[in-house]
Formats: sequence, C-alpha cells, structure tokens
Amino acid sequence: MPKIYRVRNWQDVFENSRTRQMALMRWVPIPNEFDGDGYTELCESERPAETYGCWVLITAVASRCHPRGTLVRKGGQGHDSASLARLTRIPQSSFEHAIKNLVEIGWLEEVASSCQEPDTNVTRTCQEPDIEGRKEGREDTACQAPASLLDGMPISPSTGLENGRLSETALRGAWNALGKPFSAVRGFGTKRKAALRAANKDSDFLLNWHEALERVKASSFCRGENDRAWVAGIDWFLRPDKVSEIMEGKFDDRKPKKFKPERDDRDLSDEDFKECFGRERTEEERREARERT
Repeated sequence: MPKIYRVRNWQDVFENSRTRQMALMRWVPIPNEFDGDGYTELCESERPAETYGCWVLITAVASRCHPRGTLVRKGGQGHDSASLARLTRIPQSSFEHAIKNLVEIGWLEEVASSCQEPDTNVTRTCQEPDIEGRKEGREDTACQAPASLLDGMPISPSTGLENGRLSETALRGAWNALGKPFSAVRGFGTKRKAALRAANKDSDFLLNWHEALERVKASSFCRGENDRAWVAGIDWFLRPDKVSEIMEGKFDDRKPKKFKPERDDRDLSDEDFKECFGRERTEEERREARERT
C-alpha cells in the first residue's frame, strides 16, 4: 500500500475563514511570499521549477481529499506518483522527484493511517482539478479516509458533524428549526435510528445534509403545495439517496416561464414585444399599437 502523505500545517497555511465554511473547496489559497527557508531549499535543489509546479498540483488535489490536506483515495489508500500523474496528466517521474524533494524540505510529511490527525473540515471525496477533457468520478480519483481516521474528529462548523457522524440530537435540532409546516421530530425509534446509521455511511449525505434541509425548506412541493398536500418528513429525508436527489434539484421550485402573449400584443411596449417574440415590430404593428394607446 502506498504511503500516506499530508501537507504540513494545512490548516494554518492553506485554509482561511472563507474556505473553512466550504464543504467542497474549488480553489486553494497559495502563499505568495518567497523568503521562507523551505522555498530557499526548494530553489537550491534539483529541478526546482518542476518541483514547485508539482507542489501546487498536490495542494489542489489535497484540498479535495477527506480529510483535507491529506493525500488519500477511496478506502484509505494513499495517493502516489502514479495516481497523481493520472489525475493531473503530468509525468509520473515529475511527481516521484517532487515528493521526495518536498518530504526532505518538510512541506510534505508521511503519516500513519491509524494515527493520522484528521482535518476538522469534512469533505465528500477528492475530485480532480478542473482540467479540460478529464472525466470526474473515476474510481482511482476518489479520496476517502478510512473510518479510523474519522474517530475523534471534533464538531465541524461547516457540516454540523461530530466525530465524522451526524448525531440524532444535531439532526433533530436542525429539522425542528425548519418550523411549520414540517412536523417536529420528537424522538428516534428503532427504524429511524437504523435509517440514520445507514445515512452516516453515505458520504454524499454527510457532506450535503445541512444544505439539503435548506432546500427542503425553500421547496414549495416539500412544504405541501402539491396535489396531495403532502409535506416532507424526516423519515422521507433519511431515505437512501434522498439527499442526493434534493441536491440535484428534483424538488426545487421551477422558475416561471417568460410570459408570451397571444398575437393581440398591442398593449406591449416595443421593448417587451421584442423580448417576447424575438423580433422588432413591423410598421403596421407599430401603427396598430399607436392606435391602441
């Protein structure tokens, strides 16, 4: 099994107040000072530009791993030069040289999977950087730390998770905060407990449950504005893949279509006429509109 590497001082150097509120990072704050000892050592090593380029790519990959800053793939397997090369389409030999260099400099450190200190930000998976032509979702691109790395994880302000899991208390409080017309949760019976245990094994649920609740609250359909006057409940919310469906917009309100009048359009201004019909009025239509007014 490949070694597991972690970006040293990730939280202090590569996170800020904005990124700590993000469930999924799509950019990374990169230091712009070049007077540190590490950077000096890098410049004095072999192939410094190549190493620094690989370093930037490594931080991009690490920002989308779970825990953040740690180069792990699905199942807890560590990223190596081969997997990084596949992700970024940079030669494997470049990463082999860079990783060795970065460990010596101290920008990367090796960690043991059984005692790794987890990040307080819970992210779903490690996805590829936005590189044109690449397809997301390949098995070797997913980054998921093993369950042992989640043990002892403190509560995350951005996800509401504690020890990498959503508790009954946290879910009940968040659901009840939705208010009417949603029925308040009074407790967790056997069936509901089992549903929550299953949900806690779903990374998509753990990443998106809180935002999904906000979308439920904003959904007219979920609030009972449907032909059956049905209102969403917490047992429905805990069904398998339900949070994924919510995040895909299945229950979002549809935007109203632009009004397009009948041919009796004489009350429309010239500007509104063009927007509705996609063309200018003819001279005859302008005359008719003037006569109408």
